[in-house]
Amino acid sequence: MLKKILLTTISLLFILSSLDIYASSILAPPNLQNVMKENEKLVKQNLKKKKWQTSTWTVTKKPITYTYQTLIAGDAVRISRYNEVELWVQEVDLSRGATLTSMLTQSGYDSSSWEPLFVKKKISEALVGLDTKPFSLINWQFFDPAREYTPLSFGLKEWTTIRTAWADNRDESKNILIIGSTGASLLPYSWENLRDASGSLALVNLTLDESHHRTESIGRTYICLQNMNSQNQSSTLLIFTALAMSETDIEKEFPRWWCSRNAVAKLDASGSSRLWVDGEYIYGKSHKWDPDYRKIPHYLAVWDKK
Repeated sequence: MLKKILLTTISLLFILSSLDIYASSILAPPNLQNVMKENEKLVKQNLKKKKWQTSTWTVTKKPITYTYQTLIAGDAVRISRYNEVELWVQEVDLSRGATLTSMLTQSGYDSSSWEPLFVKKKISEALVGLDTKPFSLINWQFFDPAREYTPLSFGLKEWTTIRTAWADNRDESKNILIIGSTGASLLPYSWENLRDASGSLALVNLTLDESHHRTESIGRTYICLQNMNSQNQSSTLLIFTALAMSETDIEKEFPRWWCSRNAVAKLDASGSSRLWVDGEYIYGKSHKWDPDYRKIPHYLAVWDKK
């Protein structure tokens, strides 16, 4: 009996001792090192949470403001180059004596359509045989790149002669750029407007209502009538040539040059975009990364006042 009492007493003392130790651990002030570890853990958890939250924010890109400088200035033609992108703008003042001529070499006729076929040339080949060199050359109308001798996609009239009438092979919005001796005009496309056009050149082109590879950075060529009046006429043409820009970006630049959307003619683009300037510079983008690699049938020569 005494032995049982002794064991019970020892057990009670052990239990009371354990409770005292547990109570001491609860009531005792926290260990500073443990507190610091807990704080660091909480900070890391908060940082991870903030990082996850900020990754879902929408960031608005600040619009780029392009700047440009004059590259070459003649008496009636001036060309400027943008500093931030490879974009060139020619100002061609017809009232001060600048002129434009079409450069084409015909080689027979298409057997099915009887439209004339034209020889595709490099810029260097197109310049062969000229007694004097123009201020610049640009690419002009669309064509069939798969054919060695190709028809033009759209109509063309030089003085009183219709060189090609094939202007209805694309069901797209088109206009007619008419070049006179002291000014230019832009008319909606119709066969009658092309047939009856007066002046040295009348060329059918696409309007800005037609979008092609809008967000892709490719070669681009446009002509605009600067400050076109209510009769759709202007004495100054603007020629935009970009090495690699999207439609969205280049069209944002038109208002800076007093160029409205309805005053723009869209020319051939991508690998066909070309710009040769003052006998020294050739700009363009081709499949072989050679600016004069791809041959095209139709160039427009820009001449300064003679």
